[in-house]
Amino acid sequence: MKEQNDSIHIRFTAYVAAAIRNRRIKYLAQRNKYNWLEIEQIDLQKSLHVNFDEQVHSYLCERSSFLMDDWERVEDFMEQIEDRGLARALNCLKERDRKILFARLFGEQSFIELGTMFDMKPKQAEMAYYYVIRKLRREMEAKKDEF
Repeated sequence: MKEQNDSIHIRFTAYVAAAIRNRRIKYLAQRNKYNWLEIEQIDLQKSLHVNFDEQVHSYLCERSSFLMDDWERVEDFMEQIEDRGLARALNCLKERDRKILFARLFGEQSFIELGTMFDMKPKQAEMAYYYVIRKLRREMEAKKDEF
């Protein structure tokens, strides 16, 4: 009888161990399923999220790329500038200085091309460009100190 009880006890122990192992496997599989569903929800939320700042920035970049093709439309580009300090500093520049700056930055003109465009030597065009940059920096620093 003792052997029969031991046999039953061993089989019951094996049954309980197998049931626990199977339940654990089922629990881990379900937990992984929920984790994947959670990750998919997060990805879905990220894909549905609209970042208006990025959209405005991309719109302004597209708009400025159109203006870069026709860099001589300086006034149109000036309207797109959001930074008030930069806009004021650019407004303080002379028209010729503004055109030199925009031709170099957005028209991607070389100093040789700038020289021929504004009737000066390439070295003079280079010096004029860097003069404009220094002038802009001074204006912006002065405006920053005011506030």
